[in-house]
Amino acid sequence: MKKSFLFIFSLLSIGLCLAQVGINTNTPQAILEIQSKGNTGSTKALSIKNNSAVNIFDVRDDGRIVTSGVASPTVLFDLRDGKNNSIMAVGESNQTAATAKGGAVKYDLNTKSLFLSDNTVWKELASDYIKTFIVADIATATQSFANNTTNTIKNWVLVSDLTNSFNPTTGIFTAQRSSVYSVSLNIILNDGAINAKTQLQASLIASGGQQVKSITTFNAAGNFSAGVQCSGNFTLASGETLYVALWHNMGIAKVIKVGYNNLTIVEL
Repeated sequence: MKKSFLFIFSLLSIGLCLAQVGINTNTPQAILEIQSKGNTGSTKALSIKNNSAVNIFDVRDDGRIVTSGVASPTVLFDLRDGKNNSIMAVGESNQTAATAKGGAVKYDLNTKSLFLSDNTVWKELASDYIKTFIVADIATATQSFANNTTNTIKNWVLVSDLTNSFNPTTGIFTAQRSSVYSVSLNIILNDGAINAKTQLQASLIASGGQQVKSITTFNAAGNFSAGVQCSGNFTLASGETLYVALWHNMGIAKVIKVGYNNLTIVEL
């Protein structure tokens, strides 16, 4: 008992005086340095056991970490214990991929996805997440489209929106993750007078500057219904927005024909 007390007292004295403790070394280079006696997987530098004398954490002399239930790790850190509880949690980070270096992994709370650094960019890992699928139509003709004026098409009625990423009132879609989105628009206007040599133009416009336009032209004047279709694929970053707009120079204000219009946005 006396020897044990003297040993503990000696360690405390060293810690208080030098602020460094060495085990099996007289020249520690850290607050606590443990120098083992081997350099292979057959010996250990550190071993922790529970009160049942079961090893729960070991550091072998070949650098591999041994956790509970993994007696023979094949990599530096192996959690595969065969007991269906080998879970490792990965958190968020605002580091760039270049700073984190290649091989680093992070979790993104917004996209609910894991990302892997290739030393240049963060690349989203494949996962079984819900993809964007939006279908909307117009149930009431409340918006008028003035001659020679570009207007965002608003006041949609949602048929489907699995990710809650489309605002039907404003007509603005917000990408939930960086991905490719296929957008398709079909618009029919009410019957009415149309001047000769005029056109009806539909536009798909992304906040990053991407645009797709489609035009229907009218060579002769008349009194009939006008329509236009427009579709395209967009590569959008998370948080980028997209909306659809209508422009015409047919002479008088036009109103959408209810029941013949739809918008679809599908994540590829």
